[in-house]
Amino acid sequence: MIRLSVTARIALLSISLALVSNLALVGFVWKTTSADAIYAIRRETTEQSEALRAVWRNGGLPAVRQAIDSAVVPGDVSLVLAVIDPKGRAVVGISPARLAVPLRVTQFRIARLGSDELWSARETGYALHPLGDYWLLTGRNLDLIAAEERAIERALAVAVFLSLALGVFGGLVLTRYVGRRLDGIAKAIEAAGEGDLSRRVDMVAGGGCL
Repeated sequence: MIRLSVTARIALLSISLALVSNLALVGFVWKTTSADAIYAIRRETTEQSEALRAVWRNGGLPAVRQAIDSAVVPGDVSLVLAVIDPKGRAVVGISPARLAVPLRVTQFRIARLGSDELWSARETGYALHPLGDYWLLTGRNLDLIAAEERAIERALAVAVFLSLALGVFGGLVLTRYVGRRLDGIAKAIEAAGEGDLSRRVDMVAGGGCL
């Protein structure tokens, strides 16, 4: 009974160590990936805002309109780039028809920009800066990041499952190995209790016993 308890604890410890270590790895990879993606969007948003504000100072709204048209790449569904009027309506560019966020200076923030079916379902990292009587909106939708995170989560879930399976296998192997050693010790003790002192527990290098 005691021997079973010891081997069971060893197996449980092996499985727990495998699970905890892999969960920690999953959390670290997921958090690092998400943080890196958000940082890249923040940097791109800041750089784009600064560039277009410089364009505004040099050429006004027509120049900004032309720059926005040049920046829009066909097939890029995540870009948010527009000039907004004082009532929150898009004058030019890619954005909700009317913004659902306050018109105030925003260096970088993540929010849902619109109230319609499309924009209310997606989060966007964005910045807002004044352009005379207008506002410059720059940013990126986080749809692609969310999709990448889900793919990473699925891949890491498989990795955790495999690691857990290996932990179970390793625990069973270790349990069997330790159990055989304990069997030898138990038999030697049992024999000694019956008066047979001729049996000994064989020793191996390093102080272990067979």
